[in-house]
Amino acid sequence: MMQRKIIKSNFLTPLSSDKAILLRDKYLIIDESGQIENITDNLLKSKNELVYDFSSQIIIPGLIDIHIHFPQLYSIGQHCNDLLKWLNNYIFDEERKFANNEYAKSVSEKFFANLLKHGTTTAVVYSSIHKDATDIAFQTAKRLGNRVFIGKMMMDQNCPYFLKENTDTSIAESIELYEKWNGYNDRLYYIFSPRFAICCSMNLMKNIGKFIHRLPDGVYVQTHLSEDKSEIQTVKRLFPKYPNYTSIYEHSEILTAKTIVGHTLHLSEEEFRILQKYDVKIAHCPDANFFLKTGSFPYQKIVNYGLLFGLGSDIGAGTNFSIFYIMKMMNYTQKEIDISPEIAFYYATLGGAKCLSLANKIGSIEVGKIADLVLLKLPDYIDTSNEHSILSYLSYQGGKENIDKVMIAGEFVK
Repeated sequence: MMQRKIIKSNFLTPLSSDKAILLRDKYLIIDESGQIENITDNLLKSKNELVYDFSSQIIIPGLIDIHIHFPQLYSIGQHCNDLLKWLNNYIFDEERKFANNEYAKSVSEKFFANLLKHGTTTAVVYSSIHKDATDIAFQTAKRLGNRVFIGKMMMDQNCPYFLKENTDTSIAESIELYEKWNGYNDRLYYIFSPRFAICCSMNLMKNIGKFIHRLPDGVYVQTHLSEDKSEIQTVKRLFPKYPNYTSIYEHSEILTAKTIVGHTLHLSEEEFRILQKYDVKIAHCPDANFFLKTGSFPYQKIVNYGLLFGLGSDIGAGTNFSIFYIMKMMNYTQKEIDISPEIAFYYATLGGAKCLSLANKIGSIEVGKIADLVLLKLPDYIDTSNEHSILSYLSYQGGKENIDKVMIAGEFVK
């Protein structure tokens, strides 16, 4: 059990989807389990606490990335304006390399360290199809202290022979990894990860559905949905008896309140209703959508349907690990809607936590929550007495150079 801590600083935290509050000159007390015990105006010290004075700086909740690909680290910036061509020209060949455990270890070290360097304390991660590479990813995250949801990619059709899995093997290996790593500690979780309908047979998806419904608390699932128009046309050709893309996932029973679907750019009204029915969560990846020219996120419609979403860097179609950069792109890619820095900050923190059913634990700085914190270093010209000034800077100029220290569950990991 770690030593109690007291941190004196200024704490900026979301209050709602469009409001944030700056708690100035406060003392934050972290207990031995890494939870926030108190936030007070006065120093209440016993002889057992470590005291840190960061009173000239700003601390925010840990940033949350709910859609990122570990094997695509070295594929960032591989130019293409068509999703399926991009996968076939660059991504599948890169993911093939993760059959080599030494290569997987090397990339894993850089990848999970990069998350921390950019202030990302929680990430939802796709691995490759390789069980060993996924196990290596978990081992690396465990050692570095990341909070992560990681899943072995699942593909058993319509992909290169060197990535095509046997259906039963794909299921068995995923369950084995789930049983080993899910809830291993309070930072490591498993998430079943069928890539998308094109590469997944109905048999594969139905077997995932059977497994996740077998457990009373449910199981996390992630997949891609309606990212690109050519993808949608291919899905229609492969699954002609289903009325739409989302209904394929509904039929396979992989849609639950613990399912995160990436993108959702071209959905019909019926598909929105299906997602609403099952309380499915959405990963919004504006940088990746901009890079591949796949379309615009239907922000207002998603809000109107009451669907929860968070932000994803989507490395490697996404070009930047920084969630501050993704906040900027969230606004830049909405042509007719103004996304304020406060709104973007919410989806980078508490909004992402809600997508993971962890809003009672992370996503904001509150008593009773886990101390996942990012200590910032900001330029002298920023008005650090004003929430909007700070968030505007972070949204449009923020990056890893602004990350001074990172804490997860009360422990400094950077």
